[in-house]
Amino acid sequence: MSRAAVQGFPSRIANPYSLDIPENFTLEKKSIYPEIIFDDDSWLEQDPRVTWLVDKLKSLKPHKVLVICHHADTAIQLDNYLNLRMEIRSTSFYE
Repeated sequence: MSRAAVQGFPSRIANPYSLDIPENFTLEKKSIYPEIIFDDDSWLEQDPRVTWLVDKLKSLKPHKVLVICHHADTAIQLDNYLNLRMEIRSTSFYE
């Protein structure tokens, strides 16, 4: 079922934010998915999108937010980071 088939959704509004790519992220596709070039979750401390997300989640509290990740491992690592290091309640759903 697609979004178009279900009534009651608010319209989507794009709010793009420009963020710099850290030097240690390559400029290939890996820069979009830094979690695949690190052996641990240290990318979470370096990726500016994570910092932006943490700030955004704190500013939107107590509202619920849905974050969609391309990889299940990303969702798991992000969920752990938000819960354990940032003290932001979250849950991850993946295949």
